[in-house]
Amino acid sequence: MVLTYFADLPQDEVAAAMGIRRGTVASTLSDARSSLAITLKEVI
Repeated sequence: MVLTYFADLPQDEVAAAMGIRRGTVASTLSDARSSLAITLKEVI
């Protein structure tokens, strides 16, 4: 999430930087957003 949202890198560049496939980046971002949404709902 940091590379995508704070460093403003496109998913292709995140994948290259991390040595993983672009699909893995997309999947991981989706999971992370879901987890964050759940956590924020619990806090609010």
